[in-house]
Amino acid sequence: MRWVFIGESQMKGSRVLKSALALLLGGMAFSTAFAQQHVSEKEQRELDEETAVAVRNLLSRVSSLSVDEAIRRIQLETAMAPLIQDIQQKYAARLAGISIEQLPDFHVLVRLNGEGAVPPRQWATAAGSVRVEFSSGHPFTSEEFSNRLEDIRREVQAAIPGFVGLTGHVGDNEAEVRIRGDARDARKYQDILARLQRVYGVKLRFKTSVVPEKNAARAFGYAASARV
Repeated sequence: MRWVFIGESQMKGSRVLKSALALLLGGMAFSTAFAQQHVSEKEQRELDEETAVAVRNLLSRVSSLSVDEAIRRIQLETAMAPLIQDIQQKYAARLAGISIEQLPDFHVLVRLNGEGAVPPRQWATAAGSVRVEFSSGHPFTSEEFSNRLEDIRREVQAAIPGFVGLTGHVGDNEAEVRIRGDARDARKYQDILARLQRVYGVKLRFKTSVVPEKNAARAFGYAASARV
């Protein structure tokens, strides 16, 4: 899945790829064995802590996994990073999102705009083999979806005083509009949401809260979106 942070919103669009790209782009894409040979004891401890945190987070979301399987999947995610970048480049004109799926088994799901089908494939990595599935027919690319969410954000912010943020997922072509208030406030502004949905072709729904929420800073990027 992709996470897109936009304006005063956090938009969950294709989930930048969980720990795979985070580890790679952060300079952490080393296997444990490699790290033990090439980094200092302090750096090794920090690397082990990063791995432990990633494993703990995965186990909290997929409780059926063993510790060994969780470690294997984290190692696969790290090893897959260059291959995922290749997919991003190859399908840049059609890419709606890339997600690392944990259930029913570990695999990569690539969502594409348009109807041209792409057969599944297997990736061979230093950490093992990974299945890659392709899903075609999504209405927008990730960039198109991000642009639409930005336009929706501007209009909602101008029309609804209690607007807090926007969270959208390109794979489902939907977004959640967060506002301060309760169900009565949501009904009050429902016509605005219906109009924006017709104009931009994105499924919209309200999420209300009486607790103030700090608006997110503007930024754009990919985030891993594993469905668990």
